[in-house]
Amino acid sequence: MVTVGAVVTLVALTATYVVLPLARRWSDREARITLRAEQLSRLQGVLAEEAAIRASLGEAERQRREAEDRLLRGGTRAVAGSNLQLLLNRYATEAGMEVDRVDAVAAGAGDEAVQRIPARITVRGDLRGLVELLSRVQEGTVLLAVDELSVSAATSARAGRDGLTATIGVHGFALSREGSP
Repeated sequence: MVTVGAVVTLVALTATYVVLPLARRWSDREARITLRAEQLSRLQGVLAEEAAIRASLGEAERQRREAEDRLLRGGTRAVAGSNLQLLLNRYATEAGMEVDRVDAVAAGAGDEAVQRIPARITVRGDLRGLVELLSRVQEGTVLLAVDELSVSAATSARAGRDGLTATIGVHGFALSREGSP
């Protein structure tokens, strides 16, 4: 009876301290091998698609640069607003319009990476000049959006001719660099 008890105890101890740990280690090893094989397979897939991934990344970078080139320049909102005023003044002059007033509102701060810079320009001239000005705003190199347009008939006492007065509210976009190193 003692011998049978000793054998049962020896088998139980062997199973508990030798066979089960070996089986657990073997199972863990098989799981690691499977995981490594899956990782290797994914890595080989990425390497096989490297050219396509690089081309896609290059295209995304090109589009980002093009979009960034369409934003207003300036390290701060105030400088970007000043650049927007100069741009609107240049567009109006090139369109043959007489500029009465250009205001850009660059005050305020935001946490967004791209800041909205509103502006308003008041011009005098004829319909052809107004159309040319709006065309320059729409198709210019800087991304501008027209928020408001009001046009009224005006008589120029100096020239003795009729024309129009227009107020155009626009906004441009600038990268926020305030607070960045």
